[in-house]
Amino acid sequence: MYHNQAFGPTCMHSHRRKHHHHHPFKKFMHQMKTMADTPPANVEELDDRYVLSIYAPGFKREDFEIKLKDDTLLIQGKTTQEELENNQRWRRKEFGPQSFERYFQLNEKIDKSAISAKYEDGILSVVLLKMEGFESVSQQIEVH
Repeated sequence: MYHNQAFGPTCMHSHRRKHHHHHPFKKFMHQMKTMADTPPANVEELDDRYVLSIYAPGFKREDFEIKLKDDTLLIQGKTTQEELENNQRWRRKEFGPQSFERYFQLNEKIDKSAISAKYEDGILSVVLLKMEGFESVSQQIEVH
């Protein structure tokens, strides 16, 4: 789990990994592989919006499913077995799109009724508008 100040805690998950039972090193290796198999995300803050970008080349627009439930944004990329249907036989296949899930915890700054997304050049961009009139409050706290 990662923490993102604009959104809150962030989780990622890869479908292809099996759970390792109570072995610390295996659990650590599982977490590292999950991170490596999960597409990276950037969050850019602009004056009026956040832009969440996920690097996911090789997908089609219809491969993505984006859901909002309460304060959690779920982004899924789902792959199919088209290569098997097309009678392709791989001797070695080290890259290609893999199914994934990413969860982002949203906060009160986001207008949840105005979320949009587009997929272009291998990058899924999700635009999250800030609530009008919502300004971040920041102050220096003096230590006594």
